[in-house]
Amino acid sequence: MKFAVPVRLLWLAVQLSVLLSLAAASIEAQPWEYATREEALDHAFPDGEKRVPVALNFAPELTAVVHKETGLKLNPKVMECYQGQRDGQVTSYACIDNVIGMKRYITYIIRVEHPEARIGFVEIMVYREKIGNMVRFPRFKDQLVDKTLADPIRINQDIRRIYGATFSSRHLSNGAKRMLLVYEHYLRNLPAQ
Repeated sequence: MKFAVPVRLLWLAVQLSVLLSLAAASIEAQPWEYATREEALDHAFPDGEKRVPVALNFAPELTAVVHKETGLKLNPKVMECYQGQRDGQVTSYACIDNVIGMKRYITYIIRVEHPEARIGFVEIMVYREKIGNMVRFPRFKDQLVDKTLADPIRINQDIRRIYGATFSSRHLSNGAKRMLLVYEHYLRNLPAQ
């Protein structure tokens, strides 16, 4: 017995597949913004903490250390850092930075507690990849909180990767390590601004 598919039904299937591929392409091109710059800074500096911009001027030695430890470059033109203060005392630093996910940048903010030198807050601000945005959920981000330079901060060591977001997981972990290195070698000894 032969099964005949009406031509009209085939034509509808072709149209649907074209529409789905166009939708997928538009999703890939659209960044997902989860927090604006101001929202992210408000979350990083809660409870009336004053935030003061910090001028970045990294020594070549720091750039070399960061690259050796994380495989990432250090660009002060891209990174934006703020010093948190309460009653004239430095309480923390938070930096907005970017890492490559698989092909596109992920914009995130990390707060480092001062003088403890531990990560206190992580937020994904903009995710530009087609898939893998699960790194924005607490299941991944909470693994980075309380990490210090004494921790490996490595996938399959002390950080569980997110399946479907392996590159994003790895690169955000490296970004967290980069932030701790910037804190230790540059921000830690800055006076209150």
